[in-house]
Amino acid sequence: MSLTKQSRRGRPRGKEYPQPDNLTKGFLIAQFGKIGASEEMVVVFQCPYRTIDQLQKSRVLRQVLNVVERDRKQWDAEISQIIGQKIVAGDHHFFRRMADAVEAVSQTKFEHVKSPRYHALDYKLSCYAQGIHFTQKGLRPYLGSKGVSIDSSTLSKIYRWASGAKLYLLPLIPSALGVKPKRSG
Repeated sequence: MSLTKQSRRGRPRGKEYPQPDNLTKGFLIAQFGKIGASEEMVVVFQCPYRTIDQLQKSRVLRQVLNVVERDRKQWDAEISQIIGQKIVAGDHHFFRRMADAVEAVSQTKFEHVKSPRYHALDYKLSCYAQGIHFTQKGLRPYLGSKGVSIDSSTLSKIYRWASGAKLYLLPLIPSALGVKPKRSG
């Protein structure tokens, strides 16, 4: 008896979920798979131009736009240095991976993420905020409340995967890519 793609269990073919070292990367990996762990995804995801575009479309308060505009100026200075160094180094793989990251982000709607890994990290963050322990016993009902039914073996794997994510955000772009910012003056 052969199984069809729809009836197979486990992760989709070609989808890899590397172990995240922090929550932000974990959320990106849960949403985008292996490309979510790349340095290029860090650059694409932290791009303030995406936020500015979304804020302008939703007509959010002017104060929020001012804060994001300030972040954009810092990001412009940092990213121009990174791009320049990658060009000088002839790192064409960086630009190919960057294109893959941009394509993945542009094809994804962020409103409804149904990945059990994403919800596991969401639960971990919620536990941290409430000052309670992140446990496998608490994870199952949380996933159930999100409409995710999961067997014990998969639950155990997802719990171990999410447990490895530390509770801190991504570093600044240059340090994430191994580029030291130049000091001016």
